[in-house]
Amino acid sequence: MGCAAIVKTFKKTWYRFCSSSSSLLAIEISTSQVKLLQLRYQANAYHLCHYARMPLPMGWVADQAIHQPQLLSHVIARLLQRLHCPTNTVITAIPTSEVMMKEIHLIGDLPTDELAIQVQIEVEKWIAKPIENVYVDYVQLGPLEKSPEYDQVWLTVAHRALIDSRIAMIEEAGVKVNIVDVEIYALQRAAEFIFTDAERQLDESIAIIDINASRILIDILHRGRLISWYEEAFSIEELIASVMQQCQLPKIFATEAIYTGKLSENLQKIVLSYCCQGVNDIINRCLQLFYATHDGNKITRAWLSGDLLTIPYLVEWFKKQCSGEITIIIANPLEKLVLDNNIPAEIMQTDASGLMIVLGLALRGMP
Repeated sequence: MGCAAIVKTFKKTWYRFCSSSSSLLAIEISTSQVKLLQLRYQANAYHLCHYARMPLPMGWVADQAIHQPQLLSHVIARLLQRLHCPTNTVITAIPTSEVMMKEIHLIGDLPTDELAIQVQIEVEKWIAKPIENVYVDYVQLGPLEKSPEYDQVWLTVAHRALIDSRIAMIEEAGVKVNIVDVEIYALQRAAEFIFTDAERQLDESIAIIDINASRILIDILHRGRLISWYEEAFSIEELIASVMQQCQLPKIFATEAIYTGKLSENLQKIVLSYCCQGVNDIINRCLQLFYATHDGNKITRAWLSGDLLTIPYLVEWFKKQCSGEITIIIANPLEKLVLDNNIPAEIMQTDASGLMIVLGLALRGMP
């Protein structure tokens, strides 16, 4: 299959290119839970009209793979019934670590068909698999600054089997998957949504750090453009297992206890120490790698998001660690949204920092 036949389920995914006001139901799947969210654009404002989430048992999703597709499909179907959402067109995402991304340079002003052929040639040289086994997408970023006769073209490649199996699992719940995105692009889109105008024009770079129960995802943006990204495994499964054993709790309640701080003082100290040290080591390693490969580029502020930020005192610890070096801001996309009457405000305040990925998905197709 040639690149000219770009599959409709893997569209251009790194910025809000679509001018249509059509609303998609976003489904985010992580190791610990499933989230569904839908927006509506009305009267120059973005309304949060549907939201639901459900925790997942241990092992259903692990190592970036879905191990219980039928059971997970049933969970999505139950959430859809709870929402009574009239939309049955869905956008979802795959983990960043499951895609290959690369910038290439091609002669500028190529006709569309010839550009597709050149992209196919580049992909076939780049990957070690038949092109029929992957989905390919690309976007032109504009002329190369030092050689304007060349265009910068951004490639995204994903295994066909991964995309097809995820689509089949979700569609088993009774919806139609229109777009498969990538988590890193969804995070970028959400960041651009909550940034102020001043932040969009900063000469310094901004880091967006999303932390959940299985990985840390870092986008580094400069003037709205993604210039670097990192994804590192970070699991609290060992921590959850310890709480399950010591407190005699099933996984769902042990996980909830960790996130809410409803633990003994001793266990709370263990949780905080484990998370702080692990997260800090990964973030420092990624930032050192960024500085080593981007000479003279300075990060002045970092937006933190993710489900783990609900752990008591974790945010305060981050701010103390970065005092004087990087300004720490907690992402709260609710400040840019209007909640419909059916959305419980207290639940959304609890979940706010963990909405960046699913929000970035829902923003696709919005004006």
